[in-house]
Amino acid sequence: MPRLPTAIVGKHLSRLPMIQRILVATDGSPRSLSAARLAGSIARCTGATVSLVHVMTADLPPVTVALTPQLAGQEVLHRTRAHLGTSAVTTDDRLLEGDPAAEIIRLADEGRYDLIIVGSRKLTRMQRLLLGSVSRTVVEHAPCSIMVARPRQRPRHP
Repeated sequence: MPRLPTAIVGKHLSRLPMIQRILVATDGSPRSLSAARLAGSIARCTGATVSLVHVMTADLPPVTVALTPQLAGQEVLHRTRAHLGTSAVTTDDRLLEGDPAAEIIRLADEGRYDLIIVGSRKLTRMQRLLLGSVSRTVVEHAPCSIMVARPRQRPRHP
C-alpha cells in the first residue's frame, strides 16, 4: 500500500488545499489501480470521499460473449474499489459511456471535485498521436487539480 511522504502527512498537511472530493478514473489497468491506491491514501489522511468512474467506449467489443459492456464496467469498478485500501473510505461508483476524457472532465466539473487522480498508460509518441491520451487531455482541460499516478518502479541496477 502506498504511503504519502512524511512531509505531506506531517506538518505540511495544513498547507494543502482542502480536499473533500476525489474522482478516480479507472479502466482496470495496473496504472489506474495505482491511482486508486493513491486516492485511498489521500482520502484516509484528509477524510475526503472518493468517486470511482469508468467510461465505456462504444468502439470496444464485449470482453466475452457472456459479459456485457455494463457488467464488464461494473467488474472494473469493483476491482478498483478493492485497491482503495480500506472500507473506511467512502466511495460511490459511476459507470458512464462516451469519450473517456470528455466524460471525466464533465463529471469533475458537475460534481465539483477537488482532485482527479488518473493513471498513465505510458504510451509511445506514435500511440499518443494516433490514439490520444486520456490523462493528458484531462490534465489540460480539467476544472480542478490533477494527479497522474504511476506504479512504483523497481530501482534499476547497472
